[in-house]
Amino acid sequence: MNKCLLLLLLFAQSLQLAAVQLPLPPKTQLTQVTERALVKGMNLQISQFESTLSVAEVVSFYQNLWPEKSIVTEFSPWTMVGSRSAQQFYNVQVQPQRRGSWGYLSVSDLPKQLQQGVFGKSTKQLQLPAMSGSQLIDQQRHQDLLNTSKTWVLRNSYSVDANSQYYLNYYLQRGWKLLQDTRGSGLKVRVLLLGKAGQSVSFSVRADNGQSEIVANLIKGKIVGE
Repeated sequence: MNKCLLLLLLFAQSLQLAAVQLPLPPKTQLTQVTERALVKGMNLQISQFESTLSVAEVVSFYQNLWPEKSIVTEFSPWTMVGSRSAQQFYNVQVQPQRRGSWGYLSVSDLPKQLQQGVFGKSTKQLQLPAMSGSQLIDQQRHQDLLNTSKTWVLRNSYSVDANSQYYLNYYLQRGWKLLQDTRGSGLKVRVLLLGKAGQSVSFSVRADNGQSEIVANLIKGKIVGE
């Protein structure tokens, strides 16, 4: 699981405390470390890194570290690779820069919290279509000079195919165009990407302990100078 819960503290004040205990690829160094934080009952710790390696090389390093246990997703400009154990979720979030790449490492006890039923809010006020009975795990809003993005994490008891078809039907019926669908690719997660009039929405859907986990990301682009 997820990836996007990391975004909660990306702009938090950095404190020089113990770094996230994840191996670093070669030619990579930590640049700042956040304190261990308690977010909605979840323990979360984040470190920022810079590397002379490319995004693909960083992702490959962690895929090799977590063989058959990693999931890679794209939320431009970020590439995320994550892995979970019974008690912890590990996530690497990376994007390119002029000489290599940079990003964040995080460790949380989200799997433990999910097992204990800590998360799960009503989706009645959710500004995103969702199948009946879905639980909202987290939602975020981010803005920069060019884009405004919103990210949601949901869970429900429907299959990956059922969730994927639900979102395909919803958006295609409203004039959106399907830009990418990883169905049949052999990946552990199904990714949908749709676009319409300067907007894009992506869905990352995967099976998890008899349920489905959905990460949705909506991006609205701006015109420079407006």
